[in-house]
Amino acid sequence: VILEKGRKFYPEDGFWNELELKNITDKPALFARYEALIAKSPADFTLNYNYAIELYNYIYTSEKRPANQDELKDKLTSVLKAAMANDKEIDAAVLMCNHSFNVAADISTASNLAKDPRKKAELKKSSMAKMDECITYCNTVSAYFDAKPSLKQTEKALYRNVLGYVQDIYGFKNDQKKVAEVTKKRATLQ
Repeated sequence: VILEKGRKFYPEDGFWNELELKNITDKPALFARYEALIAKSPADFTLNYNYAIELYNYIYTSEKRPANQDELKDKLTSVLKAAMANDKEIDAAVLMCNHSFNVAADISTASNLAKDPRKKAELKKSSMAKMDECITYCNTVSAYFDAKPSLKQTEKALYRNVLGYVQDIYGFKNDQKKVAEVTKKRATLQ
């Protein structure tokens, strides 16, 4: 009742959405509510970003991955793209780097486990495409941090992590020149 009254007097205040969402513990119900709220305010960075965090944690940090993880990964990608379009900082792009790296790694693992040579080659090609996509997002983050005159310790840690993805990807692609460049750049962020 109080929630309804508060929302009536201050309908544009995101606090009411946050309060409502915190009280939903069932993940499918939570995701459905995010979808409904985002449908009303598609450019709301906070809604999109918080939804992306919920999806990311549900997919990647649960003890057991959800059965519909591929569908959820696609949803996470689209939600993150919406968040990135309205992000005044770089938070959504950093989360996209994490997500796209995990997607590429999952496909690479599936490729390694595949018995059928044609399926193995198809998965490897898909993994390489996802790695290239991850590098694109990592480059966005790099450009953002490189443009700043100085970085806080937390920013340096985020940047090192993102460069670690790039380093791993170039290592996987066996591009030792790029690995050396990224390793050198990472070392400056101590």
